[in-house]
Amino acid sequence: MPPKVKFNPDSIIDFAFDYVRKNGWDGLSARYIASEIGSSVGPIYTHFKSMKGLEVAVVNKTLQLFCDYLTTERTGDKWIDHGIGYVMFAKEESHLFQALFNKNYATLRKPYDQNIWRSLDEDLADYSPFKALSKGR
Repeated sequence: MPPKVKFNPDSIIDFAFDYVRKNGWDGLSARYIASEIGSSVGPIYTHFKSMKGLEVAVVNKTLQLFCDYLTTERTGDKWIDHGIGYVMFAKEESHLFQALFNKNYATLRKPYDQNIWRSLDEDLADYSPFKALSKGR
């Protein structure tokens, strides 16, 4: 009997992320993932208590990619680079963009929003046009 294939959380997240990247959220299910990776749903639910847990991991990975797009230097002006990165992400990763900003999945993004915006604030901390602005809201 061949040894059982072991699935780790990262491989499951990567598969789900790639699925959402190509298709959006529609059709993503534990049963579909299991059939595609040649497994039962057991390994999925071993690593994630529910599909919601896996969806949160996909959102987190998507936010990391989104942040990479925003902070990649393209023009030498960080503020412009953020804007260009936003548009490029929307164009090049349209399913991920829609998945990230889909109102039905906004609550999945919430735990990570603060960290992403903090990271983007830090990226612009030394941006000279903003230095004259007050830190108040």
